[in-house]
Amino acid sequence: MLIQHTVIIRKPLAAVESYLTDAANNCEWQEDVSESGVLTDGDIGIGTKGFEKRIFMNVSFRTEWEVTTYTSCSIPS
Repeated sequence: MLIQHTVIIRKPLAAVESYLTDAANNCEWQEDVSESGVLTDGDIGIGTKGFEKRIFMNVSFRTEWEVTTYTSCSIPS
């Protein structure tokens, strides 16, 4: 079975990338994330560390992560 879903976002690519790479926004678009954030200073990139708290079957999990590769998808204007 193949399931496909398309979302059209009528915003500039740079604005979409900025929103999706801001860990504080994860709670808005991932329903099982109750809290998220970045633990390091500066812009997202290699070495950035952060965390997420997720609730699954009424159990809360905290996961810490680190960016090991990063390529910006912004297209120069």
